[in-house]
Amino acid sequence: MSQLAQLKKKVSNKPDPQERNLITSGSNMPYVKLCGSSTTLVKQGIIPMGHHSLTEGQNHIDLGNEFLAAFISNRPKAVHYGEDLTISYDPTKPEFQEIMKKADLGGQAARGYSYGYEFLLYLPEQNKMATYHFGNPTARQSTDAILALFDDHNFFMATVSSTLIERKGNSWHGPVVKYYENPVEMPKFDAETVQASIEKFDNPVPLIGTEVATDEVANDLE
Repeated sequence: MSQLAQLKKKVSNKPDPQERNLITSGSNMPYVKLCGSSTTLVKQGIIPMGHHSLTEGQNHIDLGNEFLAAFISNRPKAVHYGEDLTISYDPTKPEFQEIMKKADLGGQAARGYSYGYEFLLYLPEQNKMATYHFGNPTARQSTDAILALFDDHNFFMATVSSTLIERKGNSWHGPVVKYYENPVEMPKFDAETVQASIEKFDNPVPLIGTEVATDEVANDLE
């Protein structure tokens, strides 16, 4: 069993509630996003259109046309980004359902609303943990196939790329995730940091009506 698999198995049990604040406190993890034509990073010439980026603070890494990732965990996530910030991780909660309802309206009525599964990734080439929220309609169409892989695997390796979708005179990019069967040589990583990242991801703290937004939330809405 690989070091990463051992870690995932070790932290599969939920931590004691008294430890929750320690696990979930601190800054956001780096995040991955697909950069389409309307993405700020594309407009600024930092990341080419159709590429994925890895953002950590003010640093942006071009992950290229395709990158390799270990899909370690998943959780539902709904975000409303307006005058106040709301992030919910429980689909049974009214705030989650309200965000879904608004997001499904489409067009300008859906602006600022996003929902879908978020995945915790380990990127071996960058030796980084990161999140990737499949929060728009195109990305959500890929979710069932990814979740099905979690049914058969504790975690799994996959290639992540993008495809150009053209429909009724419009075009946009969507993510493509393909299961990767070949052996992967993992770099050495700090086990405690990875373990803390998994625990933090699996035990999120919702935000209701918070005034301060984050770069990660902006990612959900671009």
